[in-house]
Amino acid sequence: MGIRGGTSESMFLSGMYGFSKFIFSLVASFFFIDALGRRRSLFIGITLQLISHVYIGVFIKYHQEGPVSSSASQAAIAVVFFHAFGYAVGLFVLPYIFGGELWPNRLRSFGGAVSQTFHWLFIYAVKYSIPSLLKTTNNWGAFLFFAGWCFLALIYVFFMVPEISGLSVEEIDYLFKGSWFNAYKRARQHPVIDSVETGNSKVSTESGGKNPATELSLVKVTLGNASVPDK
Repeated sequence: MGIRGGTSESMFLSGMYGFSKFIFSLVASFFFIDALGRRRSLFIGITLQLISHVYIGVFIKYHQEGPVSSSASQAAIAVVFFHAFGYAVGLFVLPYIFGGELWPNRLRSFGGAVSQTFHWLFIYAVKYSIPSLLKTTNNWGAFLFFAGWCFLALIYVFFMVPEISGLSVEEIDYLFKGSWFNAYKRARQHPVIDSVETGNSKVSTESGGKNPATELSLVKVTLGNASVPDK
């Protein structure tokens, strides 16, 4: 990254990077994702990764052409940790959460296994292809390549990923009735489940288009003859 140092300094930074990812993952799992919601966490995490990839790619390009300032080199190191936080908040932790929440009960075990299989297959593919990709793109191009994928991921999240934080299984099932491209729109409405057994549902406009996770106090689930508020 343009900063001189021996093997000990490189090992120290590598160790700190691994430790920071561990801490960031804990913070994201226990606090960040529940506070902001799944959809917003994905947006923030992917955006941080996109910015990090662009900066590192541009930095390496200029560094190859000549010397760079010490502040730019230090910023590049900071951006690496910046990227680690974005990855922990978005694409590292959330696939596990979505794999356990999105699937209906009858398919949850199978769906979770399939989602995790593809998650780790893609991680393996990225790690396996990195050396040849760096060589082919003269190092800096690989980071812009990943930035492009982050941009596509933002588009995918906007159109395909609804907010499911705080929703029950029945409410999540309601979101995916119909076109997946409208799931994020239905998440802004307020689903009311008439019966858990029959699965009949209707949309209430009392929430005024707000996120249902903030309006769950209005939802009631009828079990037999008893009406129980869904908290």
